[in-house]
Amino acid sequence: MTKIFDILQGRPEDSDYKKKGVIVQGITGAYGSLHARNMIAYGTNIVAGVTPGKGGQKFEDKVPIYNSVQEAVDATGAKISIIFVPAKFFLAAAKEALNAGIKLLVAIPEHVPVRDTLEVLDIAKQKGATIIGPNTPGIMIPEVIKVGIMPPMPFS
Repeated sequence: MTKIFDILQGRPEDSDYKKKGVIVQGITGAYGSLHARNMIAYGTNIVAGVTPGKGGQKFEDKVPIYNSVQEAVDATGAKISIIFVPAKFFLAAAKEALNAGIKLLVAIPEHVPVRDTLEVLDIAKQKGATIIGPNTPGIMIPEVIKVGIMPPMPFS
């Protein structure tokens, strides 16, 4: 469990302590944009979005959008990504994130085939990454970071 806290908030000596960068895969979609706004409002440091074909644009005139997770990781150094894509695209999106060096992957989509989930879990294990989900509300450290779709009000 310590590993997850290290990824989500870091250590006091880190320059980005309690402000770890998060990539949102599917940031321009209906759910991705809604929850990206909510995470930003909570104080989560959303450093990049990924939507193939929309690279070069900005989300809310602030967050840069990239065509691939690799581009986003190279530009930001982020180790956390959250996925808002339909279940049929989950496997490709998760593989892309893990192959780009993401160490904590939060997978929101529901109805992901079990076979796809097992394949992604195997890749994550090989790469030393952690996956939360699929079909999860996400993860949160109250008053530090929220990576998911849960409302912040009940948590303190």
